Amino acid sequence: MNVVLYTRELEPITVVDIPIDAIRFAQKRGRLVLAVMDPIAFDQKARDLPVRLRTVGLEFVPLRYRDAEGWLALVDDETNALAIEPGWLPGQQVMLNRHAKVQRMLMDALFKLMGHESGGDA
Repeated sequence: MNVVLYTRELEPITVVDIPIDAIRFAQKRGRLVLAVMDPIAFDQKARDLPVRLRTVGLEFVPLRYRDAEGWLALVDDETNALAIEPGWLPGQQVMLNRHAKVQRMLMDALFKLMGHESGGDA
């Protein structure tokens, strides 16, 4: 489920996709911790990998407005929160899929020019 993360000043900073079971857990406990996964380079050595995993704590605060109830997800570390892989809204996902398709086509054309069969698995 897409969840908007807010700073303590109630500024929306990103949208993340959190499994519904994790959200239910957070609503009961009031808190959830998410891991921040840094990209790993293809040629990166195991000894160069980070020893400690970065995390972002989320505080789930109940919100009531008239007859509606909801939750605000407040982050405790804005910098790490921005490093979480974002969840995309449906309209954004269409554009991302198109962009990825164009990238694949360009890579395949480049690999073909270089004499390789495909860029997908190279």
